[in-house]
Amino acid sequence: MILRRGFWKARQGSVAIEFALIATVFIFMLLGVLQFALFFLSRVIIHDTLSDLATGDGLALVQAANRTGTRNYICDRLIFSPSCRSNLRLELRSLGSASASGMSTTFATGGSETLMVLRAEAPIVVFIPFISSLNVRGKALFLQP
Repeated sequence: MILRRGFWKARQGSVAIEFALIATVFIFMLLGVLQFALFFLSRVIIHDTLSDLATGDGLALVQAANRTGTRNYICDRLIFSPSCRSNLRLELRSLGSASASGMSTTFATGGSETLMVLRAEAPIVVFIPFISSLNVRGKALFLQP
């Protein structure tokens, strides 16, 4: 009976247990904030890259319907996707034939003065244990010259 009463009154390990409980929650919250920041930054990068492809530096790649060159252009900039080259999904088609429900793998240029949509989707690094995969998507509209 004396041992039992002494066990319930002992306080030597309570700080360590409280720290372990609070630190676990804090670490998961910190990882969540970092994962959100990584996702948001990846979205900005893919959006800017697709805008450049549609209107700027990479327009020649898109006009030539060069899927490999376009894939490399995107993956060189999307640094948080280690498997970008093998898992990037690309779509280039006229806006009239594009589906609002999902992406296809069509990569074809339209005629002159055709409104085109360029869409891309790539997986990014995930370091939160409860998330299996996370994809970032982007799209750009442009008028084919």
